Amino acid sequence: MGNCTLSTPGAPTACKQNTVNPIDLGADPSGTNDSTTAIQAALNSSPSRIVYFTCGVYKITSPITAPINAVIKGETNYAWYYSFNDAGDVPLPCVRITPNNGGGGFTSQSGALILGGWTHIESVGMDCAALSLIPCIYTINPFDELIHVYTNHGSYSVYVAYQASPLSQGTRIRDSMLANAANDGVYLSGVADTDITRNDINGCGGYGLNVNAASNNMFNNNILQDCTSGGMRFAGGSNGNAITGNRFNGNYGAGIYFSGVTGANNFTGNDFAENGAAGDLVQGADLRFGNSSNSGCQVFAGNSYANNGSAPNYVAIVNPGGTVSCGSFYERLPSQVVSVFAPTPSAAISTITWLASVATYTTTAAHGLGTSGAMQITISGATPSGYNGTFNCTLTGTSTFTCPIASNPGTETVPGTYQAQFTAAVLQPLWLSVPSDLGNYANDAAAATAGVPVGAEYYDTSGLRRKRLN
Repeated sequence: MGNCTLSTPGAPTACKQNTVNPIDLGADPSGTNDSTTAIQAALNSSPSRIVYFTCGVYKITSPITAPINAVIKGETNYAWYYSFNDAGDVPLPCVRITPNNGGGGFTSQSGALILGGWTHIESVGMDCAALSLIPCIYTINPFDELIHVYTNHGSYSVYVAYQASPLSQGTRIRDSMLANAANDGVYLSGVADTDITRNDINGCGGYGLNVNAASNNMFNNNILQDCTSGGMRFAGGSNGNAITGNRFNGNYGAGIYFSGVTGANNFTGNDFAENGAAGDLVQGADLRFGNSSNSGCQVFAGNSYANNGSAPNYVAIVNPGGTVSCGSFYERLPSQVVSVFAPTPSAAISTITWLASVATYTTTAAHGLGTSGAMQITISGATPSGYNGTFNCTLTGTSTFTCPIASNPGTETVPGTYQAQFTAAVLQPLWLSVPSDLGNYANDAAAATAGVPVGAEYYDTSGLRRKRLN
């Protein structure tokens, strides 16, 4: 197509027949005037014509909807391709659609750009800084495709939701930069056969990829970095997904978090580094299993686990409510890789005092947590309520600990209760089985290899690779 546009003087007849440029319908590429009506008019003609944007900033003041089979292309000088080494040096696309909500036109929770199914978008940017509660791009329809797309801000970069007819499936997101979403970079709910490949998903307030009740999807060669909740989350029965060749780097939470997952997912050739920030419950964790009845049958092979500078690298199992079954690691994991967290019983506090941004809690009975070191502790039922919450506290005595509270909540009138996280370490597990009873878990050190299915491979405590034969 080259630079074929209706605005080009002397444009050939074939060009005019096959493309429509929103500028020719009144769109303003300077970003000054509202281009919503012109862009929507161009899209409405798109089943038989390509909507071709020339370089510019296009302001919209209400959602625009791409109909089925729409093709949207920006000038092709935005051709960023994924690279582990150069991901931070990404040019911005010359075509930028900028939602402006000054008039309150974005009241729907659907999205700034809504895709209608079998829609192709290429080399277009969406700057959604004005939309903290609305996704940049939203689809519930099948086989939408995003190539070389750039999104900035929005509640989600891309939100892919389920519908029964036509069945939500087959969405493709490739070679794109999805940055700074207030919640998740990409949220998948109930969909299948999605292909998310070679994207840089970064700076999000939630997870880079949040996979909820979504199965048989592919996540290949993406960078997931600097996200607050973590790099990736699996929940709600997600299974049959293939996660290959991704980099999970510098996420505040764990690299991957499994919550309520059932069925098998395969993780191969991924790279984990610097996940689980200091102060987080899963400090240093690349993998986290937690709060689920059965986070099971996750298979790991050929992945790389780099040490976190703030803490030893490990797998974290948080508050296991059931069984983390058949977590099969066909690879050598770092030493001391597993930490199991479970709450202590709730116990009474006798007094609370505050001084210089530190609250001192005195327990009614000895807390039994030790007299030094740090531990995450939850305070409930105290008055004033400013003393309540979950804090990273310091153990200072047999019946005391201190927690950081910046402002003085006032004089304590009701001391409330506390509940601490307990941590136990397991060395070198290969086949991991953690029942609800914290003290009764199996690992390769067990003489009878309890929890290792017959025929499964594992490493013994000397680091030798073995297979259980009977």
